[in-house]
Amino acid sequence: RCESKEASVQFSMINDLAKVLTKKVMATELIQFVMPLLDSLMDREGDSASGACVVLNGIFRYRGEELGEEVEVLIDALHDKLAVISHERTSTGVYRAVRTFAAHHPAAVLKKLMSYELPYDAQVVGMWHSLSADETLAKQILENMLYILNTGRPYEERDGPVRGAPSKKHATVQPRKATCALRELMEVEETEKLVLDNYAPILAVLL
Repeated sequence: RCESKEASVQFSMINDLAKVLTKKVMATELIQFVMPLLDSLMDREGDSASGACVVLNGIFRYRGEELGEEVEVLIDALHDKLAVISHERTSTGVYRAVRTFAAHHPAAVLKKLMSYELPYDAQVVGMWHSLSADETLAKQILENMLYILNTGRPYEERDGPVRGAPSKKHATVQPRKATCALRELMEVEETEKLVLDNYAPILAVLL
């Protein structure tokens, strides 16, 4: 199989290799194995980069639960890699890896995505879209964003620049981010039923 040039055969072989690696790597060495693997995502050879992505997905699928303390580091690293990856198949695989990882640590990953500054860049938008394509994660995103919008103050009043001048209203950051995240969720075709089923609470919180 190693000598085959068929993409499906190569994928199957790398996937099998990933399964072996997930069993062999010790828990104490897991993050040290993953971080250099991320550098391989930028390999100039598209097939090599895609192969690294398959291994990464396997690690996240079978051992992602053990990386709970590394969520911020890993999401930041993947975000940075996505900004420079030019191979489309590799970037698609990386977004899928983010979704696979988020299935183990949804709250932590959502919190990390909410920490990025507005306007969300293409990489953060891509992560929101990838997570939203999963039915379970999409529900959690929606619930989380609605909670923020229902409980957070939409604006805060600040004194004018001159003493005695009327105060001005400034939109608060977290509700703005939650609104943008909702927008990205609704951009994903797979969320159509979820959005329609929750049309009333979404509309109420946005009005």
